[in-house]
Amino acid sequence: MSRPTSNRARSRLAIVGVLLLTPACLFGSPTEPAPDDLDGLARWLWVNFLAADAATMADASSKLHVAADFDGISEPRRGLLDDLASDDLAAVEMADRDPRPAQGMYLINLLGCTLPQLEAVLLDPDQAAIQPQIYQVYQRTYLTDVEAFDQRTASVVSWEYYYEAQPMPAARYGAHPRADLRHVGASPGVDLPHGPLLVQRIWLPQPAEYFDTDANVFDLDFQIAVYYEAAPGQVAKFYPFWRHIAFTAIGASTDDNWMIDAVLDGEVEWDRRLVEACAAH
Repeated sequence: MSRPTSNRARSRLAIVGVLLLTPACLFGSPTEPAPDDLDGLARWLWVNFLAADAATMADASSKLHVAADFDGISEPRRGLLDDLASDDLAAVEMADRDPRPAQGMYLINLLGCTLPQLEAVLLDPDQAAIQPQIYQVYQRTYLTDVEAFDQRTASVVSWEYYYEAQPMPAARYGAHPRADLRHVGASPGVDLPHGPLLVQRIWLPQPAEYFDTDANVFDLDFQIAVYYEAAPGQVAKFYPFWRHIAFTAIGASTDDNWMIDAVLDGEVEWDRRLVEACAAH
């Protein structure tokens, strides 16, 4: 049931794959450095996922460490974010869409993993085995060379995936997101105060398809996650995302506080299973 990629898209992705083999030519400093506040950092990270060079991304991580208070965290923390604007979606070729209906949220957490363990989990194509409570079907197709990413001859690896899930009765759906994972490592003149970073971007190019009803909507999902080792065996995670889901038959959506709580509770549970998977990688 996975949707095929068009020849035009594959040609474009092949060109991107070649570019990723020369990361020094790909990344350039963004117009402005990262801000100091969580809301500003969330949007900056989304917009500058590829635009920021390693030094600018390292500066952003230092500001994030302070803003998120990772030195004082004892349990997951959560909050809300301002809306994205259409111009913020240009990097994923969706500037013609209005992202304002998507509720902005974030989760701050510490994961009991090493960064290499976490990277192995994120790259594992069998995500249904890692998150069985979420995925009924999961099919991943790599769009760039994952071995080059493993060997650090490429700084970014990209994939698309199809999944099916059923978060509640009569709400079974299928979705086809895109994902990029970027590694920011040491290089001359770049100070990484907490070591290498992993930055992941996920987005939903087209609305999900609900199988049992036309009354539900899942049409907007934009995610960015930053990971680094705040201490040995403790990965800091900052996870901002903007999502719009609506169950029109019952008049509920991600604008409602109870749904926001349910979504963020689900993300805490997601992290718990992520840590369990780290032990096996």
